[in-house]
Amino acid sequence: MNSSEFVNPASRIAIFEEMREEQMSLYNRRTDLLTQLDSSRPTILEKSFVQDIADKLTNYNEESSTVFDMLVDNLAKDMDNTNEDIDIAYADLLDFL
Repeated sequence: MNSSEFVNPASRIAIFEEMREEQMSLYNRRTDLLTQLDSSRPTILEKSFVQDIADKLTNYNEESSTVFDMLVDNLAKDMDNTNEDIDIAYADLLDFL
């Protein structure tokens, strides 16, 4: 029951990897925008320029939130399936004994 088949099955590891990739993507996009802001000359730091960057950050956060909601749902379903498999294996073990 403590094997990788039940604790961290391949399907769950794939979901965790997708989460990691999404986190890195969001981090890189945010960092790129902040680098762009930091390297900008003061003469172009107008309200519209800064607002554009703020809007992009907001959009990145909303997109990432949608992706994470989907991944968390997938994780919950995977965990439910694993719990059902554990229950079946446990019942089979009791029958064997």
